[in-house]
Amino acid sequence: MAEARTSTEQNEAYARAGDSVTVIDALVAVSGSLTAEQKEEIKRNYEHLELEIARDDLGSNDISSWAAKITAAKNKESA
Repeated sequence: MAEARTSTEQNEAYARAGDSVTVIDALVAVSGSLTAEQKEEIKRNYEHLELEIARDDLGSNDISSWAAKITAAKNKESA
């Protein structure tokens, strides 16, 4: 099991995950199908969110919207 992160590390991880949310939102908003490169990018970013959810140590940071973001990203990737 990984060593517990400090609150600073939790906040930094949450900020990085926020970057993934931004990328996902931008790619989900793309009209039509994604290119192969965009599909790789959206997958990399939703997998990042999945890893952070699984780690389950982001303290009081709000991740309640992430499941919907992941679902939207997977739907866009497969469209």
